[in-house]
Amino acid sequence: MINSLGDDAKAALNSYYDETSAFYQNAQPALLAHRFLADPEDNPILFYYTTANAVKSILRSKTFLVGSIKHMNDGLEIKYTVKLCCKILKQLGASSSEIENFTNHFQNKADLFDTYIWCFNPNGDSMAMERYGDIALGFDNQEVQKEMATELTPLNFAHGFMKIGDAFVFPLKVNYNKKFQTNYLMPIIKVILACIRNINIDPYDMNQILDSSISSLYLLSLCFKRESIREENEIRFAALKLTSNGETQEDVIYDNKPMIKVQLKKAMLRFVVINHDWDGRENEINDLVSQAEFDMATVRKTKIPYKGRW
Repeated sequence: MINSLGDDAKAALNSYYDETSAFYQNAQPALLAHRFLADPEDNPILFYYTTANAVKSILRSKTFLVGSIKHMNDGLEIKYTVKLCCKILKQLGASSSEIENFTNHFQNKADLFDTYIWCFNPNGDSMAMERYGDIALGFDNQEVQKEMATELTPLNFAHGFMKIGDAFVFPLKVNYNKKFQTNYLMPIIKVILACIRNINIDPYDMNQILDSSISSLYLLSLCFKRESIREENEIRFAALKLTSNGETQEDVIYDNKPMIKVQLKKAMLRFVVINHDWDGRENEINDLVSQAEFDMATVRKTKIPYKGRW
């Protein structure tokens, strides 16, 4: 069977098992997750920009609601990565039917997960990010990772004991460089195209490699965003909940949108950064934080020297 495969499929098999290959280095899940990891040593504090009303609700309930990617602009970024993959396929000579085959495979894989995204910025003093709100909550990166993993991922997940509603949690640093993205995706797309073209000859191997490759592409679609919004400089926590038939696995519906709950422990919140709209009213925020008993959090004024306007 292997001898009857085309040279491209034989190369795909070699790439799949060769730990030194570009495909393996870019697509292997553990290596991929490490490559885009939002390492707590590099970014110990992550900031979430929001409004005063939202802060009051978060602190009083000690709960954070994390939204579904299907109801956020981030859902468009998945389509962005798919379009980039299709462009690479076209460059490699893929036919329209082969490109359609790829997009169908990707959609089937995406339907296995109900994905929720919690977006942060490493900068607590960003004028660009102030358009999202007048307060930036500074969270301990390591504590957020620990809490989300504890709440959403079973302890024995590494042995395959995952049920519907359980989640994989990835802390990811978003990449906005299109040239980097294209180069990174190229070896994966080459293997995918070879699998699509040879799946009738060796359905077992080609389907196995194709499924693994598409899984990696879905995770990459959560890491790649358009260059035009690079000022976001986003770090995100992605919770990929297992689902069936595309059904959502939310904890609550809020404002007609599915959300999951993350408990806000004292050790998670370290800073509350207020902008110049709070000049003369700093005590209001201090009182709010004190009443909510977040005694590990420090309230401070933004380091931006003047009031910004968008």
